[in-house]
Amino acid sequence: MFSFLVRILGQYRAEMLRYYVREYAVLSFAGILGIAGMTALVLWFDPEKYVHEGYSVVGVTGVFHDAGVKYSRVIVGVVLPDGSRRNLIAVHGSTYGSISDRACVERRRSEASEYFRYRLAPAQKCKDW
Repeated sequence: MFSFLVRILGQYRAEMLRYYVREYAVLSFAGILGIAGMTALVLWFDPEKYVHEGYSVVGVTGVFHDAGVKYSRVIVGVVLPDGSRRNLIAVHGSTYGSISDRACVERRRSEASEYFRYRLAPAQKCKDW
């Protein structure tokens, strides 16, 4: 194959082509695969959409402080209005600064599967506070 390139391109250009193929072929192939993968992810990834249903005040069963290396967070155990218990995580100070024996929770509903998701919200969002 190399002798064929020497006849077509000449000795110097064939050597340079062989050098670039050896040096950058794997990197170029990985780059092309990465770009194709990211394009496929952007075009075909369809995240599940959630709709805001409202805020409610819930009871707090426990507050656990988790101080990590990069950030600190608070894990709050709550009893939801339907009686189930969940552990919710608060990272922002405005959210966990207003938690005492009750907390404000946002309820979000999935459009596709009717699944409910809850997250802590600042106290001023709840009207019943």
